Amino acid sequence: MIERAFIDTNIFIYAFEKGNTSKKRKAVELIKNKKISAVTSVQVLNEFVSATVKKNLLAKREAVDTALLIESEFEIVPLDSPVFLKGMEIFRNKNIHISLWDSLIIAAAVLSECDTIYSEDMQHNYVVEGARVKNPLL
Repeated sequence: MIERAFIDTNIFIYAFEKGNTSKKRKAVELIKNKKISAVTSVQVLNEFVSATVKKNLLAKREAVDTALLIESEFEIVPLDSPVFLKGMEIFRNKNIHISLWDSLIIAAAVLSECDTIYSEDMQHNYVVEGARVKNPLL
């Protein structure tokens, strides 16, 4: 069975890291993995462009072109009212201790029925709203 998985911004960023690092290899391997049905979001694409340009990993044109390629290859969750409302619900839950931005990532993953969220930013094996966070860079 193919795993339905959400890929967070940092995984895409590591794929464009300079050099041939372990994190870069693992990120590229995950992104190219045909055994997962990969999902990401408009928020992730925006963060990717901003971060890769700010960190001088890609020029503006390359960053935008890469985001457009990701958009054409992955299922993209919009940043719409349902994602916003679910994100706010997750963020204000006193038992969940994550940032606003990560709350929106989780909301996008949950609403798109992902079982797994691949991210380096959140606690490995943390389960929230039925989705398990996995750090593929460990």
